[in-house]
Amino acid sequence: MNLTGDRIWELTFTLYPDGKFNMKYDYKKPKDYEESEETISGDEINNSLKKLR
Repeated sequence: MNLTGDRIWELTFTLYPDGKFNMKYDYKKPKDYEESEETISGDEINNSLKKLR
């Protein structure tokens, strides 16, 4: 397998009743996406998710 290092921004997987499938992906970044150098720790994510309950 050859890896490009490119990020996939959109992935659509369709599974049909006969077992066949189709997969489409796109490397184009959404226009409204804002990148940040800020990182979020696992603990911060878990605490945010606990508040959703």
